[in-house]
Amino acid sequence: TIKNTTEIFTNVGILISVPMLIFFLNKVFLAMKTREMGDHMIIAFNILIMLLIVLNSNCSIASLYSRDGKSSYLIKTLPSSYTMPILTKLLPNATFGVLAILATFGVLVATLPLKTVEIVVIIAAVLMIYLAHLFYSAQLDLMNPQNQLYSSVGSSVSNPNETKSTVWAFLISFATAGVVFFLLDEKSGNVFTKLILVAAGVFVYRITSFFSMLKLYYKEK
Repeated sequence: TIKNTTEIFTNVGILISVPMLIFFLNKVFLAMKTREMGDHMIIAFNILIMLLIVLNSNCSIASLYSRDGKSSYLIKTLPSSYTMPILTKLLPNATFGVLAILATFGVLVATLPLKTVEIVVIIAAVLMIYLAHLFYSAQLDLMNPQNQLYSSVGSSVSNPNETKSTVWAFLISFATAGVVFFLLDEKSGNVFTKLILVAAGVFVYRITSFFSMLKLYYKEK
């Protein structure tokens, strides 16, 4: 269908654009002579760009189930567990998002003034933040479905869940990059350890919240 084809092209675009954009931006930065603060800004800017792209791609997740119109209510009547069809719909977006982040690893190793282990930690943290926001966006749609709007108005409807997902995408991206830059510039120890611990905590919280919500709003078969 046209909708599926558009989603595939969008996901492929994200997969290609993230590593390519990071590569070209870092090539520009490498051509400059930067001091320590400049290096810190480059690291924070890389995190900002990665998060901005992949988190904003989750905007569509915030309307994923509602876009099916009234048909999404059939999830409750399926003979199997409700969990699998809900998670299956998340799989395409999640797969391309994860691949886009992983594909950026080699670019960061080649262009950032960091140890490989530090870049591994950054990639892992970005992955967990991305997945946490993905599940948050899905939860927005499941808890505040816009089925009637989509079934009556169509795809042109303005979805408040998408707006909220986008706002949080920008807030999370800028906050994460800002905090990393501040800690690096203040020469705070174990900056990337702190980043991965916070990202892991957010990821676990969002996963727990998502599945708790499923148990609350859907009947177990």
